[in-house]
Amino acid sequence: MSSWVICLCGEKINKNLFAGSGWSLVVPEEVIDNETVTESDIQQIIVQSKTEKVCPSCGCLIVVNDQSDTVQFFKEQVV
Repeated sequence: MSSWVICLCGEKINKNLFAGSGWSLVVPEEVIDNETVTESDIQQIIVQSKTEKVCPSCGCLIVVNDQSDTVQFFKEQVV
């Protein structure tokens, strides 16, 4: 997948997790439910987890899954 994601509002966002871009990992509970976690476990958690960030322009929640090459956008709707 690209190292950039385009938000619904058109904002181009760098999705490099280690470049200080403000992304967070979305880690499934079962992945971290071990008594001991090794360095190898941490590397696998980073690779297998989804990442998320709120667009700084429009506030849309962006969830990226590099494993399945998918991006989801969640925008608050006022009803």
